[in-house]
Amino acid sequence: MFALYLAWRRQRSTEADLDNRERTLEHQQLVASKTEAYQDRVAAAAETDSAARRVTELYAKAADLLGSNKAPVRLAGLYAFERLAQDNPDAPNLRQTVVNVLCAYLRMSYPMPSSLASESDDDATRNRVSELADESIHEREVRLTAQRILTGHLRHGEDDDNPSITFWEDVDIDLTGATLIDLDFTCCFARTAIFAKAIFVGTTRLDKAAFAKLAVFDRAKFDGPADFEEVEFEQGSSFKEVTFSDYTGFSRTKFKGNTSFYKAMFSGTSFNMTMFDGAAEFQESRFIGFTSFLGPLFSENADFHNVTFERSVNLMMTFRKLAGFQGATFNEGVQFSADFWGDARFDRSTFHGEVHLGGDFCGDASFTGATVHGSLLFHSFRPMKGMFHFQKLKVLGDVNFGETEFQGKVNFDNADFGGNVELNRATFSRGLTFSGARFRGEVHLDRSSFKGPLPTELGEYSDREVNNED
Repeated sequence: MFALYLAWRRQRSTEADLDNRERTLEHQQLVASKTEAYQDRVAAAAETDSAARRVTELYAKAADLLGSNKAPVRLAGLYAFERLAQDNPDAPNLRQTVVNVLCAYLRMSYPMPSSLASESDDDATRNRVSELADESIHEREVRLTAQRILTGHLRHGEDDDNPSITFWEDVDIDLTGATLIDLDFTCCFARTAIFAKAIFVGTTRLDKAAFAKLAVFDRAKFDGPADFEEVEFEQGSSFKEVTFSDYTGFSRTKFKGNTSFYKAMFSGTSFNMTMFDGAAEFQESRFIGFTSFLGPLFSENADFHNVTFERSVNLMMTFRKLAGFQGATFNEGVQFSADFWGDARFDRSTFHGEVHLGGDFCGDASFTGATVHGSLLFHSFRPMKGMFHFQKLKVLGDVNFGETEFQGKVNFDNADFGGNVELNRATFSRGLTFSGARFRGEVHLDRSSFKGPLPTELGEYSDREVNNED
């Protein structure tokens, strides 16, 4: 029995010793694991600090280069900034910072070489002006390089699902007041873009670009032709008081948010097949060159108050809601081949030359107080569904209703007709009034059709062939 007891004691002692060793080993392993994790954190922090110091050093060096008074050195600074951003894809804030630097450089004042001239007889003055002109030419190359670096990294690439490795995503640009030379922004993508008061020199291309948020061009000046075709403005855009000194194309452009061209000046433009998904404002804008509106769609209210068209224009447009042309001026005639799903208002507008009214008027149309210095011609092949208000309309030429069918009431009260009024073959399903109207020419009613009694003012012409339906 005593031998068994000793064996049991030895077994218990051995097991206890093994347990102590295992606990010691586990403790050692835990300490080693914590030590390793701590060392990893220290190493990671050291690596991060080292990378941050390296970025800071490279940034400072690039800034020093960009601040040089020598153009080749400034070019080296631009490329240093580009490499700094491109080599750190996991630092989007750094890329935005580099973009901010590029934009800030382009916002700096820049005298064009052509603006530097001197007629002074003083040799020192002429020499100094010559030096400045040379510096301006060199600076032009630096600025063109900055533009190319910026736009080159805003292009997504041809594969929509796999962007190019050089593409910098979700970038905001601020080029307020910048002088941009032959800017090529084709196929570029920016989140927010500010071009307010910018001066665009030479040819400007923004075709097929996309702006995810707001794009602002207020009071910008385009000295040469500009291409905005197939651009997508996702949320909103503003072109208030912008000046287009040459032809500018907006065909097939998509304005998905509200758009403003308030007091804009166009020296030739096209808005063919353009989509306006939000409210569109052209109030007080001037179109002084060739103007084409073939097939644009206005899904919300369109405001053309006090707009001026200096040349003849064909407005083949679709308005799903209100179309406001109050106070507009058409200086060489206009042809409306438009579809007005909502109301159309031309009150107090002035028309020089012939006015052709066609298309589809589904809502009410108002020309109250408008003046037509030429002829007013209706040539719609579809019924005019809404009411037409022509009170106090003044037409110096002829008025011809053609074979137009008016399904709503037509009111010419107090209108003034300086030429002949042709009502032949026209149909007025809900009546026609001329109360207080003045006719200075002939009125022809042959084969016209009226609902209700013939207007009193047309009584002297009642011997003509008139279909009068009570």
